[in-house]
Amino acid sequence: MQELFKFLKQTKGLKVLQEKINKVSSEDILFVQSENQENYIIKWFNLQLDIDQSKICGQKLNKAQSFAKMIQECNHENIPKQIGSFQIQKYYLIQLEAFDTCLYNWSQSLDNFYYIKNEIFMKF
Repeated sequence: MQELFKFLKQTKGLKVLQEKINKVSSEDILFVQSENQENYIIKWFNLQLDIDQSKICGQKLNKAQSFAKMIQECNHENIPKQIGSFQIQKYYLIQLEAFDTCLYNWSQSLDNFYYIKNEIFMKF
C-alpha cells in the first residue's frame, strides 16, 4: 500500500490522510488531500490476477471501470460525485468528493434520534 500512497503523491498530488484510515471499516477506501488542501475519497480496486499477481485481471478491470461509469452517471444528492478515475500500476482508483460520515454514524451522533421500524420506513 505504501507504493500506492507514493504514486498518488507523485502523479496526482494527493496525500493519504493516515489518521482517517483507521476510522474506516472498509479496506478499499482512502481519504486523501490535494496540494490545495481539498479533501477527497479514493475508492480503489486491486486488479491483480489471483493466480499470477504480476499480471492484471481483465475482469477486475472491467468491473472497476463499470463501477466508475455507474458512479459518474449517478446524479443523486446522497451519492458522492466522481471527480475522476485512473489506473496506477495494479490499482484502479476512483476519486470522489469527500463525505464526513455515513448514515449510521450520523444517527448515533443525534441526541434525540429514535428507531423507525422497517415496515413504517419502507412505506415512505
